[in-house]
Amino acid sequence: MMKVRILWVGRTRENYLIEGTNHYLKLLKNIINLKIIEIKDERGKHRLKALSGEGKKILRQTSSYVLLDESGVEMSSRQFASFLTGRDSIDFVLGGHYGVSDEV
Repeated sequence: MMKVRILWVGRTRENYLIEGTNHYLKLLKNIINLKIIEIKDERGKHRLKALSGEGKKILRQTSSYVLLDESGVEMSSRQFASFLTGRDSIDFVLGGHYGVSDEV
């Protein structure tokens, strides 16, 4: 069974989002081993300090990942399936309010 981790900066606070996330985690549990890791955001700090702090936290959790970014490569469903073929595990990273640091 493929292991997938989704790392995102920030915390899900809205109940409907928590419920929706839990619903899909339940649906997927027999298909993939999916884990969501919420990384504490750096609220109240200057943008560059926040990015740096969040980036360090991300890189402590994973060293090999796919960054989900609005300016990234767009894939069709078939391309994405092909991209995943042969992998035992994969980590996806989503940045916070400011995005991600250059290190990430």
